[in-house]
Amino acid sequence: ETYASGSVIRVMSAADSDKGVDGQVSYYLGAASRQTQLFRIISSSGDLLLNNTLDFEQQQSHRVVVIARDGAGLEGNTTVVIRVVDVNDLTPLCTQVRYDKRVAETGLCRGPANLHGWRCS
Repeated sequence: ETYASGSVIRVMSAADSDKGVDGQVSYYLGAASRQTQLFRIISSSGDLLLNNTLDFEQQQSHRVVVIARDGAGLEGNTTVVIRVVDVNDLTPLCTQVRYDKRVAETGLCRGPANLHGWRCS
């Protein structure tokens, strides 16, 4: 959740034993709809980057298909699973904006009997 847009989250690697242009590997993302909204890849280096920040409360993991294509057009692919680690990013919310309680001026309050009332004498 703390990685900013543009952060490299993984460097992909593929090997091709062919010589020359046929052995040069480029990287691409698979055609899944949300992949290109959240992630991008630099085709020449294999750097997998964030397009947007990730939010654990919205989705805890993402699957990204990465395609490695050589200069002859042959392809291999792999699935990268990105697990989002939850961070403490949500503030506590009070259940009420204001709490009011009447207390007798002659009584002593001994503290809350429960969350909804006070015992006073």
